[in-house]
Amino acid sequence: MWLARVGWIAVAWVSLAACSDGSVTTPALSATGKAVMNRGTLSVQIDATTEPGAFVYLLGFNVNATADPKGHATILLESPVAEGQSTTLEVRARRPKSTASAVVQVPVKLTLPLTMATDKDSGSVRGSDGFSIGLDQSLQIDVRGIPPGASLTIDGKPVAVKPTSRTVVPVDPVEMVERFAGADACNRLSSVEAAPMVLPVELKLADGTLLAASLDLRKSMCALAGAALGRVALGPLMPTGGKGTAIAIAHEVGMYTTGPAPHLADVRIVVLFEEVSRQSNCGTYQDEQTKDRTAVSRTAYDLHAKAYERQTGKLVAERTFTAPWAKCSGRIYQSDSLTTHADLAPYLAWARSL
Repeated sequence: MWLARVGWIAVAWVSLAACSDGSVTTPALSATGKAVMNRGTLSVQIDATTEPGAFVYLLGFNVNATADPKGHATILLESPVAEGQSTTLEVRARRPKSTASAVVQVPVKLTLPLTMATDKDSGSVRGSDGFSIGLDQSLQIDVRGIPPGASLTIDGKPVAVKPTSRTVVPVDPVEMVERFAGADACNRLSSVEAAPMVLPVELKLADGTLLAASLDLRKSMCALAGAALGRVALGPLMPTGGKGTAIAIAHEVGMYTTGPAPHLADVRIVVLFEEVSRQSNCGTYQDEQTKDRTAVSRTAYDLHAKAYERQTGKLVAERTFTAPWAKCSGRIYQSDSLTTHADLAPYLAWARSL
């Protein structure tokens, strides 16, 4: 849902009574003006209060309205000036078949309405003036550029916003994974329910306007699951939740499980790995054109894996998978890669066998 903050509002009122000779003059008239977005276009909205059935119009513009039975009339006009500028509009009202009009001058400052919505690609919350609320690479909520004087609430909890710098809101991956049943979120067919994986965000502006949107975590749940399961290296993870049956295996694209595991307690073993580099010199090579000489080295990244029992945090197995060396040929092109990595297939087979 999009909620807009309107621009500065001005109110004008005029009431001309009957003349002393009994003749009728013009109807009473008051009007306000504000900046709004109308079908994607910055516009002025004039809200007038006058007699029911009165003809209301703007001098110099081909826009008008007839007051309803309560005397209300609304006129929309595409902004006659650039955004950020001010203008004064002359609002007039007259009775049917009359040429005498009541007149009020309505000043309006044209400012773009402030809106807030969920970005469909990233899941973050963004404001039309550039402020943003989203999950960063460290899996913390990053808040930037909140308007001065505004108060922010995320997931029902108030956030103390720093007005001139970024604000970081801690996120507990274990809490998020358990809340949204996403321990197997990295699996192609995960148990995660897509709909509830959002955190409500509310921003109350200094003028009292309330904006609302949702921080969508669906694209971050795999990373959150990996961070939560990775905590087993520090000690027991959900120790009272039962032994579980699935094996959670760290992969180059996340942490997947060998079976359905919506909750952390559904995991029995967690397998983590880190790459450890080795280097070796191929020797000195000479550029065939410039004759410059340079030393060339090669790097191999071995994969060191550790398996932990989720419930106790105990290390139950570990193994190193060695990467082959790149070949030091007699001629090496600058585009040649002399970096190698251990084959994942033996590592995955070993992890599944635990």
